[in-house]
Amino acid sequence: MSVRKRTWKTSKGVEKEAWVVDYVDRVEGGKRRLRSFDKKKDALNFAATARTEVRAGTHTADSQSVTVSEAGRLWITTGEKNRLERSTLTMYRQQLSLHIAPYLGNVKLSQLSAPMVREFEDQLARDGRSAVMVRKVHVSLSS
Repeated sequence: MSVRKRTWKTSKGVEKEAWVVDYVDRVEGGKRRLRSFDKKKDALNFAATARTEVRAGTHTADSQSVTVSEAGRLWITTGEKNRLERSTLTMYRQQLSLHIAPYLGNVKLSQLSAPMVREFEDQLARDGRSAVMVRKVHVSLSS
């Protein structure tokens, strides 16, 4: 795993720079991944986290990660296969379509963070959802 500075000139002659983290993950026999950052500090933090996750076998590259909406659909499909009650599945679908997808649907799971989830809960409360509903939606999201 390496962290290096990359500089280049655009077609207009403007010089740009970025910090690049180059690493190999354990997916598909060790695929090479690159990720760019504006700041060296961010690149070093990502490199440390990625090194630990790759070693543990839990790292998922952003390009391979599914969105929250896609994961929700997979979650409901699994519930159907496990023969959950029809009313439970209806509630899950409603929570996904009415509460989760409009706010977090396009976010990749690999980029979802605890502060992002807290902000999501706060936004639900500001938009008039009850504390009980926010708690239920949070439980569904964490599933």
